[in-house]
Amino acid sequence: MTLTKQKNENGQVVYEKCSSGLEWWYEYNSSGTQIHMKCSNGYERKWNDGGIKIYFKNEEGCEYWYNDGGDLIHRKEPDGSEEWYDAMGVTIRTKFSDGTIQSYDESKEGKVNHLQYANGNEYKFDESGNLIYRKRAVDGKGYEYDSVGNVICEIDSCGGKRWYNAQGKLIHELDVIRDIERWYDEQGHLIHIKRSNRVEYWWAYDSNGEIIYYKDHTGYEEWYTYDTEYGEITNHKTHTTNPYLK
Repeated sequence: MTLTKQKNENGQVVYEKCSSGLEWWYEYNSSGTQIHMKCSNGYERKWNDGGIKIYFKNEEGCEYWYNDGGDLIHRKEPDGSEEWYDAMGVTIRTKFSDGTIQSYDESKEGKVNHLQYANGNEYKFDESGNLIYRKRAVDGKGYEYDSVGNVICEIDSCGGKRWYNAQGKLIHELDVIRDIERWYDEQGHLIHIKRSNRVEYWWAYDSNGEIIYYKDHTGYEEWYTYDTEYGEITNHKTHTTNPYLK
């Protein structure tokens, strides 16, 4: 039995209190359509302007979200576990009560492509299930892998990166703290340096690892040739397009 009832200026009930002690609240849009209903026992419903249910919460605390077509897209349990769904009802993401999160490849139902633990450790996988990314919570370092498990990139906690070729040799690195980027050739020789202030340097080497060319951002260049028997410099030539260095 209703003991108390309140209405808005349009005569619609906005509040009720029953003899059982339960209280109910109601909301309406500008057209007078009910869009929200809430009870003091935790029960709750929401509708869009077209009358389609977009949210539901039962007395136990389970929550459900729906898209504008009425399809379930998100569910949350009282223990904190959650699931997200696509328009076909396929699970695309799961969050467990301990905080662990799993995301799934929509093209291959049920295949995990992203796993994030509550402790911060994180893993990503390709369509074949190969590990392609790992992040360690203990130091914030991340690692990217190729399809056969080789580390191709290391990422530090500051955003710096180190890239490697298939043989594991360093070929490129970005030092965020020192604001410098470096590139290396297949033999490990430094061939390019770049800073955000446009300062740059380039090098080239012969088969013996000797520098045969150098250039910087000002336009200054150097060429070297060597004695084939002793490796001593036999010719050194310079050139610049910078008029202040001529």
